[in-house]
Amino acid sequence: MKSETINFNGIDAITLSPTEDVLYIIQGNGNDWGQKLLTVNLDVPNVACKIYCGYKASLGKVINLVTTIIHKAPATSCDTVIRGVLYDGGVSKYQGKVIIEQTAKGAMSKLEDRVLVVGEGTHSHAEPIMQIEANDVQASHASTTGRVDENQLYYL
Repeated sequence: MKSETINFNGIDAITLSPTEDVLYIIQGNGNDWGQKLLTVNLDVPNVACKIYCGYKASLGKVINLVTTIIHKAPATSCDTVIRGVLYDGGVSKYQGKVIIEQTAKGAMSKLEDRVLVVGEGTHSHAEPIMQIEANDVQASHASTTGRVDENQLYYL
């Protein structure tokens, strides 16, 4: 599987249509992104895609990311993994859309957003969206926001 870095510096929206298995690693502009849109069209049969993004946000910083994965061809797969850390006053907004069209039988898609809060006054908003129009597919989503409890922090 080849690997590509997606850099949003100076760019607000990127659309990709991979023709082979690929790992996309999302990078932003420091730790303040504004709104960034990533659309991935999976229109070649049997193509696998992985999307990884990690970020941190502190006072006055906002991470606002929208990913849209569109399965158009049969037997495509995509794993989207978003990880974030919010410090004092940091804000994150994530909207993950997975669309499995009628032509995408056998598609597999997983969407996961996990945010760790280590400060006060933070805000995290996540919207996982699944639009499934085909039968015989596998799709899942998960989203959590949480703090490290005092016992865990002690052992860290």
